[in-house]
Amino acid sequence: MPRRSQGDPLSPQLFCSVMHWVLSRLDDRLGLGLADGVTVNHLAFADDVALVSTMPMGMTRLLNELEDSMCKVGLKPNPAKSASLRIMVSGKRWFCHAEPYPSLDRTRFPTIDIAGSYRYLGVRMAAGWKIGTEVTHRLEEGLWQLSAAPLKPQQRLFLHVHLLPSLYHELVLSRYSKGLMRYLDRRSWEAVWRWPHLTHDVPQPFFHARAPDGGLDIPELMVQVPMMRRARVGKLFNHATWHYDPVLAAVIGKSKALSLE
Repeated sequence: MPRRSQGDPLSPQLFCSVMHWVLSRLDDRLGLGLADGVTVNHLAFADDVALVSTMPMGMTRLLNELEDSMCKVGLKPNPAKSASLRIMVSGKRWFCHAEPYPSLDRTRFPTIDIAGSYRYLGVRMAAGWKIGTEVTHRLEEGLWQLSAAPLKPQQRLFLHVHLLPSLYHELVLSRYSKGLMRYLDRRSWEAVWRWPHLTHDVPQPFFHARAPDGGLDIPELMVQVPMMRRARVGKLFNHATWHYDPVLAAVIGKSKALSLE
């Protein structure tokens, strides 16, 4: 086979095919048990791979199998960009085990503790991570930059074009609360009130009405995010139903957060 460069359009297809073979070599008897006897031992998106196991020995074996299969195709996992999250349960209490035990290339990589976090698919996650911390900071920073920039008031009102859409990915993929949505909407309303010096008796629908109808066309996150989440889950539900993905079907069937009802 001729050697392909990184910019070749065939490179992603070849990489996905190789990673599919590598992950298919993992022992399917190890992992996390779901409904109807379905077991999942890995999550993969491009070059981000997360291994899942209910036992430390099972995780060690999965890591060894992953490293061995990757070496056979000329790939090598990077211990410096790897981490483990080990949650122990004792009765009704749970805690993060801080002792590092897994290794890659004979190098132990760090363990995420209760205060640590990791990023997967662009969303920061952790056992003790406070929901909405990062997205709130991003909104506050964006509103401050719009206020400080030498822009006309009507130019600042285009926050729905760049700022608010930058929050959608994390809000749709992560857990969120109604309180967080109300807070983010309230901060947006306050900025929109302040920039053009609107009076305090301006009704709320004026902000969210479409521009052709005389409104400012500012999306309401309290409404927009659940609709986008429902549409995304609907696609997953259809994929699991028509293409029968057993892992996806088991997750949707057991998760209240992904329920369409």
